[in-house]
Amino acid sequence: EPYAHRFVDIEGEEVTCVECTAIYVSSISMSDACEFPVECFADPCTVEDCSLYPDAECIANYCDGCWADFYMNEELMDCHLDLECVDLTGIDFGPCDMELGIAWSDNYCHVLSGCGWVVDGVDYSDAFFNSIEECQTVCPEESTTWHVSDAGSDETGDGSAENPFATIQNGIDVATDGDTVLVQPGTYYGPIDFLSKNLVLGSLYLLEENESYIDGTIILNTDNDVSNFVNISSVQESELNGFTFQYIHLNLWDASQAIIHVKDASPAIINNRFKDFYLFSNMESSVIYCENSSSLIMNNEFMNGSVGNGYVLGGYILSKGSSLTIKNNRMENGYVGFADPSGYIVSVNSNDLIESNTILNASMGYCFTCAAIAMLDGSNCIIRNNLIFQAYGDGYGAVVASESQFVSYNNTLVSNGMGYANLFSDGIVSNDIIHGSSNTVYLDESSTMQVSYSDIQGGWEGEGNIDEDPLFVDPDNDNFSLQEGSPCIDAGDPNSPIDPDGTIADMGAYYFHQEGGDPTELIVNYQSDWNLVGLPLDVEDASYTTLFPESIEGTLYSFDDGYNPETSLIQGDGYWLRFNGIGSTTIIGSIINELTISMSEGWNLISGISTPLNISDIQDPGVIIISGTVYGFTSTGYTYTEIIEPGKGYWVRASGPGEITINQ
Repeated sequence: EPYAHRFVDIEGEEVTCVECTAIYVSSISMSDACEFPVECFADPCTVEDCSLYPDAECIANYCDGCWADFYMNEELMDCHLDLECVDLTGIDFGPCDMELGIAWSDNYCHVLSGCGWVVDGVDYSDAFFNSIEECQTVCPEESTTWHVSDAGSDETGDGSAENPFATIQNGIDVATDGDTVLVQPGTYYGPIDFLSKNLVLGSLYLLEENESYIDGTIILNTDNDVSNFVNISSVQESELNGFTFQYIHLNLWDASQAIIHVKDASPAIINNRFKDFYLFSNMESSVIYCENSSSLIMNNEFMNGSVGNGYVLGGYILSKGSSLTIKNNRMENGYVGFADPSGYIVSVNSNDLIESNTILNASMGYCFTCAAIAMLDGSNCIIRNNLIFQAYGDGYGAVVASESQFVSYNNTLVSNGMGYANLFSDGIVSNDIIHGSSNTVYLDESSTMQVSYSDIQGGWEGEGNIDEDPLFVDPDNDNFSLQEGSPCIDAGDPNSPIDPDGTIADMGAYYFHQEGGDPTELIVNYQSDWNLVGLPLDVEDASYTTLFPESIEGTLYSFDDGYNPETSLIQGDGYWLRFNGIGSTTIIGSIINELTISMSEGWNLISGISTPLNISDIQDPGVIIISGTVYGFTSTGYTYTEIIEPGKGYWVRASGPGEITINQ
């Protein structure tokens, strides 16, 4: 009730009769005064919006409540109009060019033109809106999930869960922007073309984050004479998530080739596995090729693959004229050869972030300008928290820069043919560990490198540098964490951000937690827009800006009979948190083995411990959890779940107040 208990200002001439007095009203306006003013915890205009009229001015109203009044041209607007969405698809308003207004047609809001609003005696004028925003609020574009199963049929299937398609490409063919193509476990065949559509293509890992769905959803090829096995072009919000690409052999000799080819697009390529691939061509070759892209390439694995060509550009991840985020990928037992320049992560005239990747046993042959990470032709990259172990053969070993610049810190480079090599390039290195290499740093006469606070075998001049055994925990089993007593602990640049335990930065990719034993790292993935999150480890600083630095400020909310803004996370509680895009965060702290959570009657927002837990293992002595009411939140909406994952939040409904216990 926008005018509840509000006074009005009345202007007019007083008229007196025999027994009464009246006012001949010339104007009435709302007064700022009211009968029952209240105090509010926050300005109502900071927590309300008017999506129907986004240009309206908000004026706080404290009369008998906390109201946000929205005005346009001094008129109070109703932001909650009960407008109806009328689909005008197929209605012919005539050949005239007169703009009739904004309406819903052909599955989106846009301006319709015609000769008039009346067609065949029906007046459609009420179906038009005042703005695109008003139309989109009343008529939101609905996304569709198309289902694919190797037991389905492209001839008789309709893409529903009950009657799925048989091929991935058929699901893409019928999909439109914003849709999801959901693929059941099974074996499928390419090539695949996204057809320039903004859509999500994923396995059931999308819904449950169960890695068995990645292993069980396999994509093969039957035609080796293919240039690009998966093509993604001219889109900005697509996603490829949760597949195993296995035995992909491409050998079209006179054309560039890639398993995933991205051009003028910025998809998220996440949670995929590439196994036993073989790419051989006389042109450029790569597993993931990105040109003019700002893609996120994260949480992928590359195993037992080979890339080679006619001594031209090649690599596992190839970035050309792009700004990629290449994060938390694992490359193991690979070969890059007969390609130059080349490498496992290759940036060409790009500004890439290369972070938290693991590259093991990276073999290179018949190449000169090649390395595990290669930056070429004017690239300017950030390299941090990567492990490179046994990059050997031809080339420059771990990292090479040619006519490029980079900033590199907190990397661990062990037993490589070389540590860093600069060719007509400049670099800044700090907080690194470089050991087991015959040549730790190579500079040509036209290059510079500033190295500080790093452990470099054989020594290197620079502030804070040391030459000591870093004391890795178990290098024979690829565990390059630091032992207690390592000289690299607290030996990093004192001006660097402190470690999560509150101490001075350590050297190397993996810091040593000095309280509560060895540190534990958990990677928590998040989707674009709203997420349900939790605190999976005991940490020193539980503020959301520290744990989730890419989140949108002011969007952390707890729930207790209503949403409450928060600044820090508490163990066992769940929260809403919003992000601008897909990504992940690494949380470091001590293991949480057990939680006791107080529940209220109705819906509760909770989180779990540091390891995944089946809901059947929750101790519920009061039997207050209502069966079938544990829900997570994914890109497709709320989903019933049976596994409580670390770092995620979940809705749980209780029949009454009480306590539940979650432990290992």
